[in-house]
Amino acid sequence: MEQTVSTFLPDVQLAQVLRALSLRYPPLEKELPKMISAGLQRLYRLRSDDGAWGYWGNDASDVYSTAYVVQALHEAQRAGFAVDPEVFDGAVQWLKNEEWKKAEKAKSSLSLWEQVFVQYVLSELGQANAKTVQRLFERRRALAPHAQAQLALALARLQDTARAQTVVNELLATAQRRSGLCFWQRNFEDYYYDTSIGTTAMCLRALLAVNPQHPAVGDILRYLMQSLRGRTWGSTHDDARTLAACLDYLRVTGEKPAPVTVRVYLNDKLLRTESFRAADALQPPVTLDVPTDALRAGTNTLRLETDGAGKVFYTALLQYHTEQPPPTANAFRVQRAFLRPIGEAGRPLAPNEVLRVGDELIVHVRLTAHSDAFMVVLEEPLPAGFSLLREPEVAVAEGEANERRVWWFDRMDVFATKVAFFFNRLPKGTHEFTYRLRAEIPGRYTVAPAHAYEMYHPAARGFGVAGQLQVAE
Repeated sequence: MEQTVSTFLPDVQLAQVLRALSLRYPPLEKELPKMISAGLQRLYRLRSDDGAWGYWGNDASDVYSTAYVVQALHEAQRAGFAVDPEVFDGAVQWLKNEEWKKAEKAKSSLSLWEQVFVQYVLSELGQANAKTVQRLFERRRALAPHAQAQLALALARLQDTARAQTVVNELLATAQRRSGLCFWQRNFEDYYYDTSIGTTAMCLRALLAVNPQHPAVGDILRYLMQSLRGRTWGSTHDDARTLAACLDYLRVTGEKPAPVTVRVYLNDKLLRTESFRAADALQPPVTLDVPTDALRAGTNTLRLETDGAGKVFYTALLQYHTEQPPPTANAFRVQRAFLRPIGEAGRPLAPNEVLRVGDELIVHVRLTAHSDAFMVVLEEPLPAGFSLLREPEVAVAEGEANERRVWWFDRMDVFATKVAFFFNRLPKGTHEFTYRLRAEIPGRYTVAPAHAYEMYHPAARGFGVAGQLQVAE
């Protein structure tokens, strides 16, 4: 669900800004209606019977997911796209209805950040509950920065300027400042989508709503631009949040493109001179590939000089490839073994052991999380020449009874080259499971390393090691 919303929401917001700035971009104007229609239809299909949404579309309704969809539907309406009123009104009513919390009371109560997010979204519709927002203001110090920023935005939209200013001032007091940049660190104690980029983007939106002339605005924007990696900020969620913050900046400042000339130097050697007109603002980014022989051992210095009134944002990206990634990384450890289905536990394959076409193979996976993690993906590459036989079973879950269970993950997707397992929450510790393959085509195969990472913090990751399999007629 989130990926669907985060894919088309920035495009909807961009269309609104282009309209406000009287800028035309025909490719977007042509494709946008198709993209929005496809996104809306998918959201309609994913809706639960109660009129709300879960994370995956086949699970229990979730307050964050539903509020995020409502936000996207509202933005689509504002941009002039037709949204099914029954779907929209039903979702809004679900958010405003307190009865569902009573039914869930025995399990868990609505967390503070969820209450803030609901009121933040409702404030965009002009339907926030002022008393609820004021009550949340009194508990603001228990909130992480991302929720404090959303609270400030809700207060600003309720015209509660004094309280909104108080929250923003407290936010600025907790900001990190380094080398002309201003940002906030991630803190997902109760909010697993949180990243430094997403939090900083939300704080920028709050500052723009309350005090757009504050000198920190430029420092925050520079941090976000420097955090861009190629064409992404790391996840669809961060992309959507950051683009929304940048579009708020354009709305508030009314800043428009202006001509500028850029000279790029590497180690004091001029690599390229590029001139931009105002009309080039909507063109794809200009890419400069630096040949490896232009780099030297040790420190390399990249410098940009500009002439003209226009502003230039740039990203420097260093990419390289290795034959084998490190077997472990900072967040997860992934271990994999191939077993013959002999005996209760299976027998490990001997070195250079040859399988026959039709033989079954047990894949035993151990996934260790060094700390509690949220929204985790484990990608298990499938060896060429093999087919997946059955869904995985839990073999052992550390700290639990040794009973065999099915469906211990929250979602599984099977692709031509891999199986991806998704975990909404992965507790600290070691988790083991197995699945089965069948040899189909003779040959010698290298199985790529398994890879685990957090969807909304891809830097938290871990790799396994490559494997070798041989199949004969």
